[in-house]
Amino acid sequence: MNSHAANPGAEAVTADPTHPPFEVGDLFRDYGPAYRAEHALTREQSTALTALANCRTKELGGHLEECDQCGHQEISDNSCRNRNCPKCRASQRRTWVEARARDLLPIQYFHIVFTLPEALLALTRDNRLLIYNLLFRIAAETLQTFAQNRWGGRLGILMVLHTWGQTLNDHPHVHCIVTGGVLTNDGRRFIRAPKHFLFAVKALSPVFRQKFMEALEALQVAGALNLTRQPQLQDAHGWAALRQALYQHAWVVYAKRPFAAPLDRNRPARQPADRIGRPWDSARTPTPSGFGPVTARQRAPSGPNRSFPNHSNAIDGVSRLT
Repeated sequence: MNSHAANPGAEAVTADPTHPPFEVGDLFRDYGPAYRAEHALTREQSTALTALANCRTKELGGHLEECDQCGHQEISDNSCRNRNCPKCRASQRRTWVEARARDLLPIQYFHIVFTLPEALLALTRDNRLLIYNLLFRIAAETLQTFAQNRWGGRLGILMVLHTWGQTLNDHPHVHCIVTGGVLTNDGRRFIRAPKHFLFAVKALSPVFRQKFMEALEALQVAGALNLTRQPQLQDAHGWAALRQALYQHAWVVYAKRPFAAPLDRNRPARQPADRIGRPWDSARTPTPSGFGPVTARQRAPSGPNRSFPNHSNAIDGVSRLT
């Protein structure tokens, strides 16, 4: 099949009869301008909003595909190739997963999740890069500390960041695919972990919290945090109140069952664990209805195949996706 440039205004041939009547792009095209007027977007958010709104529309032009055997032609709109796009990310995700699959060893793997507490969400919104980098680093440090203390070696860790939950609420957490054992510090041998057990989750949680808090305090002392929208944190009393709130509760560290086969090992990378964020993929996208309710299907916690409707305002729908 050969490709040629096509008239940007040409209508694409839709080969898929199951194509949904409304998609994420429709929501952004209809309500994106109103959302921009009410909210300050980062450069990345603005770029993604524009890309998803224009994806496979005349705004990006099109191309003509012609079969070099029979001469059959089809006109298709160009895609945005933004990594946040539910239409375009599939091929990128597949390529990434295939590369990671080649890294897998024929050993037992564990799935451990580190979650930031709700009291930290407001600060995270204004310091995403700093806080997310901290989440990656401290989660890895916590696991490696336990590995060093127990076996005198280093784990292999693959980490995937998720920033929202099932209902697309702010829920930053990192999924860790962890080798069931360590490479010793001298690099000469691999020590296997016991079957179906790596570390005690209850022991990981306080260490994760303490390490994260020490690193967060260092950022605050260095003046690296953006506190513009939280002026109360700029004085000692306000920061102490946040610190107390963060120490008041145990931080969630969750261990899932060990992966039984290579296909299952890579599941969080191949498909977001528990289908996080999936309700808003194009095939499940709600129908915009003015500024009234937008409905999407959400997985029920009681079972993997049960779901229930999740209603929200159209503008709120845009907010949850940016």
